Amino acid sequence: MICAFDLGSTSFKAAIFNSNAGIIGNASIPVPYNRSGQAVELDVNVARGLLKQLCTEALRSGEITAQKITAVGVTSQAQTFTLMDDRGQILLPLRSWLDGRGAAASLLMTEEEEFKNFKQHAGVSDLQPALQVCQLRALLDNENEEPLRKVLVKRNKDLSDKFCSAGMMCLESNVRVVPLPGLLMYDLTGVLATDENLASLTGLYSLIEKNWWSTALNYLNLSIEQMPVLFPCGSVTGFTRAGNEYGFPQSIPVYSCGNDQTAGAFGAQIEPGDTLITLGTALVVYRVFTELPHPRAGLFRGLYPGSLFYGMSAAPGGERISAAISADENLRDFETFDALAVKELGSGTSKQHCFPSGVHSLTAPQIKNKNPGAEALGVLHTLAETAFAMAGSLPVSGKPKRLLLAGGGVRMKSWVTIINNISPAVVIESTPLDGTAEMIFSQMKS
Repeated sequence: MICAFDLGSTSFKAAIFNSNAGIIGNASIPVPYNRSGQAVELDVNVARGLLKQLCTEALRSGEITAQKITAVGVTSQAQTFTLMDDRGQILLPLRSWLDGRGAAASLLMTEEEEFKNFKQHAGVSDLQPALQVCQLRALLDNENEEPLRKVLVKRNKDLSDKFCSAGMMCLESNVRVVPLPGLLMYDLTGVLATDENLASLTGLYSLIEKNWWSTALNYLNLSIEQMPVLFPCGSVTGFTRAGNEYGFPQSIPVYSCGNDQTAGAFGAQIEPGDTLITLGTALVVYRVFTELPHPRAGLFRGLYPGSLFYGMSAAPGGERISAAISADENLRDFETFDALAVKELGSGTSKQHCFPSGVHSLTAPQIKNKNPGAEALGVLHTLAETAFAMAGSLPVSGKPKRLLLAGGGVRMKSWVTIINNISPAVVIESTPLDGTAEMIFSQMKS
């Protein structure tokens, strides 16, 4: 039995898989952020409690005990992190990628000499406020903020000989950077770890050096020892320790399975030449390659299991549908939204859109229509247009093969119909949790 965790931004999910990769139990819990101004945080004790509750509910759903679990896998958002000292004491709340306090730091760092080659090293094309590297710089610029005073020291010539502006603070040498999935894996195994797929999205990892990026670490006066141990995506990062609070048996393997889009793509069995369109909270277009794609605007790229690489683009997705539903009481919910869009498709009166290639992004028009079905259909046409524009801007790998559709959007007949009217697509029911389990099973077989 496998217990898989998906640490998403909106909710944490878990599922229990049997030896045939079938789900026998699952659970989901919303993430209760604390928001104040630009700050978006999650109390670490609350997060730990939620994860244990999540696991308990998934096990109860599957009518099994934790002692039946033989492996654990984790897929996650990439940026959310906290700090921990060498005694395992947590020093800060988890700082979400939604937190806006890295904005000033990202602008400042964009002008720094050290980051002129940032896009060559990183899995993202530019310095963004959400990145761990920018969030860490923002922390160092706020030494008067409690409880940072306890973990920051003044930078001087004995600590570093270059990079940071004079007087910039740095973390005490016993403080370690802990990403959200790393926190869960640490609690299970005692090893602070992450995988290269997740690391490449933080701005702290170099796809050239294939390690934590020395320039970024020097800039922040961090050592490799202060960072999580790196492992290939989909590999074992440690083994459960005796008496772990989840009740799992001792010495079962714990796998780090990359970001949720990568896990979803693995579950969809994507191959070079395929294009995967996922409509969830975000709209994502994903491809895999035999060589690392060159950096370009709007491209996320990194390492994929099996010595492959990935490239993806993202835009607002399901949130556009939610906004339309909130703005028009006639649309009510996703089921009604879909039904009205399907009816409008069948009427044959809807406007037909063309879908250009080679466009990096499109701005959704403000749809004002007295007909709720036409309004719903207009939102979906805009999403489809955006998806194919993003696909046109992504690198290609050989001859195009399959178009795959995944995410919650595949439950909407209208969305699937619109995409198939443009290009025949294969609907994939797989989720990031399925992909997490598939990675583990593939490793067990190898």
